[in-house]
Amino acid sequence: MTTFRSFVLVGAIASALTLSGTQAHASLLNFSWTDTNGDTASWTMDSNPTPISVNTGQSTEVAVNSGTSNLLATFSAVYFYIGTVGGGFSDPNATLNTAGEQVYTNTEAAPVFLVGSYAVGRADPNTDNLISNGTLTVTAAPEPASLALLAGSLIGLGVARRRMAIRD
Repeated sequence: MTTFRSFVLVGAIASALTLSGTQAHASLLNFSWTDTNGDTASWTMDSNPTPISVNTGQSTEVAVNSGTSNLLATFSAVYFYIGTVGGGFSDPNATLNTAGEQVYTNTEAAPVFLVGSYAVGRADPNTDNLISNGTLTVTAAPEPASLALLAGSLIGLGVARRRMAIRD
């Protein structure tokens, strides 16, 4: 009888931990850019951010977290351009100026960024001619709530298993 109760307890704990998720929201993404000249940039931002400014049919400016590059010390915003005007992205001063694929979907007023790899090379800020080839890689960043949920589940299962071993 004790073993049956233990299995019921473990099942109840596992179900509660599995079903105790939170409401879905914008996910955090990691952006990492490198080119063939060794230039780099990286930052994090939401997958569907609210733009700082919008130039319909041209670009959208988005606030970013932890923006760093070897071309400029730090940055807190990035302009993303639509494909028909050269694609790619730049910092507000165009020190880091790129061209290539459009890296977001939807409109400039409501951009949506997706995980993937994009061909985006460095471009001359005066002529927009390509200087080097590059790749922008966008990956999902693990959210603290997800990691806490996983840790709680593993701890709960460990406690339940220990209790079963003590009772048996």
